[in-house]
Amino acid sequence: MPDETDLLANEQEKTELLGLYYVNFPTKPEDLNHQGTLQIYQTITELPKPILIHCDNSIRSAAIVLLYICIKQGITFEKALQKVIRLGLI
Repeated sequence: MPDETDLLANEQEKTELLGLYYVNFPTKPEDLNHQGTLQIYQTITELPKPILIHCDNSIRSAAIVLLYICIKQGITFEKALQKVIRLGLI
């Protein structure tokens, strides 16, 4: 999110200078719904690996990674979301 603190200055520029892809997918915890998660899943699936997913406090990135893994393993979004909630990530 643009209002986060402690972000690397010129993050995209520095990332791409290293020859890596950069995707900014601003996400609020309350926006992690089925449609948003599917968009994130599709983006992650299409990007070259390995991938680094991060945010200012790691909570959203942990939730996104867990949802991605669950969906990839065939767990329904609703069950995956319940896991994320039980862990206190959202």
